Amino acid sequence: MMFGVNSKILDEIVCILSKDTNVESAYIFGSRARGDFKEYSDIDIAVFIEDPNKRNMIAVDINEINCIYKFDIVIIKESTSRELLDNIKKDGVKIYQRPF
Repeated sequence: MMFGVNSKILDEIVCILSKDTNVESAYIFGSRARGDFKEYSDIDIAVFIEDPNKRNMIAVDINEINCIYKFDIVIIKESTSRELLDNIKKDGVKIYQRPF
């Protein structure tokens, strides 16, 4: 159970990410990545996309996963704060990388 999350849930997340050709990579960050999460801590996911102007349904699709967890999906854009990017860089664990 990686990040305290059932592997089936992680597989569903990766499946959703891999179906969107605009997704470059994704990271779990925050308490789940650091390992200091509580039983019902949310799952923070940073999603790097190729074209931030393209309509994106990633957050909607992931939040439709039937599970006990809440998701906090952050679509990374140029306007994303430096502090948040630093946290993702420091704590983030890559869960998806688009094949080249």
